[in-house]
Amino acid sequence: MMPAILCGVLRVIEQQNNLDAFLRAVDWQEVGCTEEYAKGWWAEHKRRDAERREKERRMAEREKIVQLALEKLSLAERQALGL
Repeated sequence: MMPAILCGVLRVIEQQNNLDAFLRAVDWQEVGCTEEYAKGWWAEHKRRDAERREKERRMAEREKIVQLALEKLSLAERQALGL
């Protein structure tokens, strides 16, 4: 849950072109990591999000194709296929 919250917050800050200023204002000693580590985590998180979204898009497209194909089958054809 926390990565999702952080992702949402950082995405808004990044969209407003304030990410660098925001990161400079953080007390990294208090956080317990470096700014570079946080930037690396954010880059990796965005990469994984992009991969997940692409996988979800492909799955949705496949499902759409399957549904379109099934709509073309007659009742008898669906029954013959056990659908």
